[in-house]
Amino acid sequence: MKVAVVGGGLAGLSAALELVDAGHEVELREARPTLGGAVQTLPRREGDPEPPPDNGQHIALGCFTEYRQFLERIGEEGSLRRLRLELPVIDERGRTASITPSPLALLRYGHLPLGDRLRILRALARWGDSRGTTFADALRARGQSQRAIDRFWDVFIRPALNLRSEEASAEAGDFTVRTALLGERSDSDLLLPT
Repeated sequence: MKVAVVGGGLAGLSAALELVDAGHEVELREARPTLGGAVQTLPRREGDPEPPPDNGQHIALGCFTEYRQFLERIGEEGSLRRLRLELPVIDERGRTASITPSPLALLRYGHLPLGDRLRILRALARWGDSRGTTFADALRARGQSQRAIDRFWDVFIRPALNLRSEEASAEAGDFTVRTALLGERSDSDLLLPT
């Protein structure tokens, strides 16, 4: 069967490969002059630094199984460096605290008052189905303050989803928390392109 795939981003490329593997003849359509969608080196512009800026999957988590399988399928599984999640966060006064998937580390997260840290741990211990459209709505329904959303949840969610909690769907935020903070230890590992 002949199949057309519209869009040459990661999802389109992955779909095209699966269709080819299933024996289909695939025609891939992409409006841009390059493949990769949001994952690409941007065209050179005067004044840009070297190397030229790029966009896309700068960081992934160990729980991103589909992304890892795609890289394996195209022969790039060795192009990721795996690190245990320890996300250093520097506040406006230059103080550093780290986000690490451990209750003790979360209790030590000094960018929030103790009450907010305890509410984060309570929310994680009782994590269930979300209520609300955005991840921020779901967090508020779980008793999270705006300060906790700004200084903890957004710091964790934004690199994973490339969206703030106010922009991410409740479903995407919940999935990320369930798999990265509440899943297997290796699910929270940082995967960095080499």
